[in-house]
Amino acid sequence: MAGPADSGKPRKTPRSIAIALGQGTGRRASARWPDWPGAISRLLHRAIQTEVDRRRPFLWLPVCFGLGIVAYFAAETEPSLPMASGLCLAALLVAGFGRASLRVMGPALALAALFGGMTAGILRARLVAAPVLAAPAFVTVDGRIEIVDRTVYGARIVVVVQDMDPAVERMPERIRVTLRGRHELESGAGLRFKARLTPPGPASVPGGFDFEREAYFQRLGAVGFVTGAITPKPDLAPAPLLSRLIAGIDRGRNALTERIIAVVGGSTGAIAAALITGKRGQIAEQDNENWRAAGIYHIVSISGLHMVLAAGLFFWIARLLLALFPGFSTRHPTKKWAAAIAMAGAVAYDVFSGSEVATERSLIMTLVMLGAILVDRPALAMRNLAISGLLIMALRPETVLGPSFQMSFGAVSGLVAYGEYRRYRQDRLSPAEAEKHTHWSWRVGHFLVGFLLTSVIAGLATAPFQAYHFHRLNPYGMLGNLLAIPLCSFVVMPSALIGVVLYPLGLDAPIWWIMGRGVAGIQEFAIWVAALSGSVATVLRFGSGALAIMALGLLILTLMTTPVFRLGGVAVLAGGILLAGQAQRPDLILDATGTTALVRGPDGRMTLLGKTRSTFALQQWLPGDRDARAPRDPTLTAAARCDAMGCTTRAQGGHFVALVIDPAAFAEDCERAQVIITALRAPKACSTTTRIYDREHFAAYGATYVYDNPDAPHLETARNPRQQRPWTRRTSNAQSPLTPVSGSTPAQADLTPQPWDPQAQDPAGEPQ
Repeated sequence: MAGPADSGKPRKTPRSIAIALGQGTGRRASARWPDWPGAISRLLHRAIQTEVDRRRPFLWLPVCFGLGIVAYFAAETEPSLPMASGLCLAALLVAGFGRASLRVMGPALALAALFGGMTAGILRARLVAAPVLAAPAFVTVDGRIEIVDRTVYGARIVVVVQDMDPAVERMPERIRVTLRGRHELESGAGLRFKARLTPPGPASVPGGFDFEREAYFQRLGAVGFVTGAITPKPDLAPAPLLSRLIAGIDRGRNALTERIIAVVGGSTGAIAAALITGKRGQIAEQDNENWRAAGIYHIVSISGLHMVLAAGLFFWIARLLLALFPGFSTRHPTKKWAAAIAMAGAVAYDVFSGSEVATERSLIMTLVMLGAILVDRPALAMRNLAISGLLIMALRPETVLGPSFQMSFGAVSGLVAYGEYRRYRQDRLSPAEAEKHTHWSWRVGHFLVGFLLTSVIAGLATAPFQAYHFHRLNPYGMLGNLLAIPLCSFVVMPSALIGVVLYPLGLDAPIWWIMGRGVAGIQEFAIWVAALSGSVATVLRFGSGALAIMALGLLILTLMTTPVFRLGGVAVLAGGILLAGQAQRPDLILDATGTTALVRGPDGRMTLLGKTRSTFALQQWLPGDRDARAPRDPTLTAAARCDAMGCTTRAQGGHFVALVIDPAAFAEDCERAQVIITALRAPKACSTTTRIYDREHFAAYGATYVYDNPDAPHLETARNPRQQRPWTRRTSNAQSPLTPVSGSTPAQADLTPQPWDPQAQDPAGEPQ
């Protein structure tokens, strides 16, 4: 069928498009072909000018600062502090001299922020530097408890070490150990115990959570477990002042935790206590899984939601009380006084809840928002969020690499951008439309739609980071939040605030009972949502490049305001999603010690090799492979043949893979297996017929993903052997992490995997 183009008549170009293409203003165009490059250039120029007029370029300074921090952590060697700080200062000087020209000042400020982020990383790494245990050891420890975290199975304690016997190389200042059973431990008490300690372990997957780096910035020099009785030792020297302060706060947190659990009871009481004190160790694992599947685990992790609700309650209660005194309220700005009181209350809440990284981040954001009220600025604005980000990254640069930081700022920036859009639409309403919007029915509907949209926006903004770090998505998270947040906001958190006030008076029990009923209601919602089919969707592990592209798309969508840039942000985000969809499954996954491996079998499923199971590692390996099996699932080892000397299985390509435990197995396995995995040093004769991943490989590369490409296997490793950073532990062949040390037997030293701490990483990692 003939269309307009087939009629033989020339098509008319609309006036607006003709002007954009430079074809005149209604007269016949002088050029036959449209000037598309020029049109695009003019369109971008106008969009950039609009962004400048709206003062949006400032919002990109925290992004550049964060890129500088990422560059610091990606460097193979420690960057030079004089060089980084000098370049930052030079860029600031250029920006100052060139402030009359945006083309000069903009790039100069971006470079200053970039080198400023790198400088912040260098300074932070030097500030937290502390000794790290050189090699695994069985020792007797004398020290004072700084933190006690009781768990379902026992407790985890952080100890400020005063002495170790026998003496070890680089005795750590602080260690964290786990112990089984119920123990009457109190923060600040001196004690002596025997423990099996190891240096903090490296990442169990390439690009995954790096406990070695995390422990360095927490000043933890060793982790392990108690192997004998604990003896009180009150005659030890006093701990440093800061440690005594931390221990005192921790005693109060533990006392309140036990009080709430005693009143409410069970895991419900543990969840209620965690909302106030941040102590999550006594929550049953099934409840943890239900809350995660429902997409509401962020309620348990003290962060933005709790801080906003707590500060909001302080703010409105303060305004109410101040309004009771007309003489004061008529002469003073009560809103500003209430904001100051809310700031003090938020700081107190942060300190009492343990002042963890996520809580500190939320505190800074809340203080900036309340501080804006003191100086008569809008409290919820993208510029305030940018200032919060700069402060947080300057104080804790290492948090930029973690899921909590990324998801939190992703969610908040999306919500602030949505709020800006709503205000923009409201300002453009005609008087008649504005009058209609004052009706109560419209207000109720607008509130419900807004609440629904905020849940959707927060979920979409955090989805890329959740998929990358946890390899899972919660499709019903919006439903879970719609059910849980109102109950948390109007019952649980107000009860928590009132209960804390009444706790010193001994009148708190009825309030904790009310709070417990609210938490029990949220639990029922979580169980119902988690039971829905498809409540958890696993995501195949994808690379950091795809995450970076998706993050850039989200930044463009939230920080820019003109349609052309936001459409570009959608395109960039879509490109990142497509790249993530190209991810491949590895054929072989090796842990950092060479004692455990997953091998893809002929049926396409993974088979576990090894005499021990690292639950922590399997919790990362299996979801990243879109494998829904639990770490204890018996089918993981069904295709493996194991004995005291090692394990073997057939891989997808038909070849044999052997994991060698006893050196005597090398003679047989080197003849029949095409791949050898071992924590020992393999004999040279093996390498002529097989692929070897032995002690030298794991000391240099750590955890490894192997992709059996047709040409040659492609390796993705957790460590770069050329990287020498303050938190990376390098060992020689003479004394590797697997070499026997004083007080240990060869079998124990060679085969015992490093004691991964399942709670070393925040299991929530979800934002507010």
